[in-house]
Amino acid sequence: IKRLAPPIKKRIFPLFFFNLGLKFIQLGLAGVLFYLAPTFHFITSVFILNEEILQIKLISFIIIWIGIIIYPKINEELFRRMILFLIFVAGLILLA
Repeated sequence: IKRLAPPIKKRIFPLFFFNLGLKFIQLGLAGVLFYLAPTFHFITSVFILNEEILQIKLISFIIIWIGIIIYPKINEELFRRMILFLIFVAGLILLA
């Protein structure tokens, strides 16, 4: 049981703070944020770990991001918040 404690702690704290932060944003923006983690995993695996890109995976990736781009344009405030958040994340990545 002691072996399980560190991995559980590593997962619980980020999820706790993520859920705490969800109280302060719209659910539409939260839905968009859920796509960011898999997107960063995809980009990391392709460009850093040199994983082979299958055509079907690339097509799926593009279709998902087309949907993510179209959805917030319906709500201009959500679109502005998403753009500001993406700029913030890009700044954090560049500073790291």
